[in-house]
Amino acid sequence: MERYLFFLIPAFVVISLIVGLIQQGLRRRKLAETAESLGLEFLPGGDNQLQRSLSEFPLMSRGRSGRMKNLMRGASGSITTAMFDYSYRTGSGKNSSTTHTCAFLMEREGTRLPQFQLQPEGIFHRLGEKLGMQDIDFDSHPQFSKMFQLKGRDEEEIRRYFQPGLLDLLEGYPGITVEADGSRLLVYRQRRRPSAKAIAEFMQDGLAIGQALQQYGD
Repeated sequence: MERYLFFLIPAFVVISLIVGLIQQGLRRRKLAETAESLGLEFLPGGDNQLQRSLSEFPLMSRGRSGRMKNLMRGASGSITTAMFDYSYRTGSGKNSSTTHTCAFLMEREGTRLPQFQLQPEGIFHRLGEKLGMQDIDFDSHPQFSKMFQLKGRDEEEIRRYFQPGLLDLLEGYPGITVEADGSRLLVYRQRRRPSAKAIAEFMQDGLAIGQALQQYGD
C-alpha cells in the first residue's frame, strides 16, 4: 500500500497542476473575450507600473509575491476604470498558501476621497473594537454598522463623507470591501474571485459603487 501511495501522491500533484493551468487558460481566454466585447484593453500579464502605483492600498501590501494579471482597463472622459486578478502568498513551507481575488479600480480626475477601508465585519473585528481598535459606526444605520468595519485616518472627514444615501447603497452589497485614497478606489471581495462568467456583473457592481463614492467625493 505504501508503495502505491509513493506513486499516487506525485501523480495527484501533477494532475492538480495540469487542471489548474487549464482553468487559468480558460479564464484568461474568457476575460480577453469580455474585454474585447467592452472595448477594453487586455493585458494578461498585468502592468507592473500600475501595480507599484497601488502599493499604498492595503490589498496590495498583504502577504508576499503579490501578482497582478488579466488586467482589463479603459477610460472615458475623466474616468479611468480597470479590473484585474490579484494573488499573494502567506505562510511558509507546508503552511504556505495562495490567496486569489479580483479587484475593480476606478479613478476620476478632480475627485477627492478620504482615505478609508471598508470591509465585512467579523468576530475578530468586534473583539478588536472592544479592545479599542477603530471601527466607525453610525447610530442612524445600525445595519450598516453591523455589516461593516470602517476605518481611516480622519474619522471626522469620513463621517462627513458617508452620508445616509451612501450608507443605504452600501448596505445592498454585503461582503464587499472598498479601499479609497485621493481620487482612486478599489472594490473587491476578500479571498473570493468571481468566475469568468460573472466578471461583467462584478464590473457593473464595482462601477455602481465607484460612481456613488465618487459622487459624494465631489
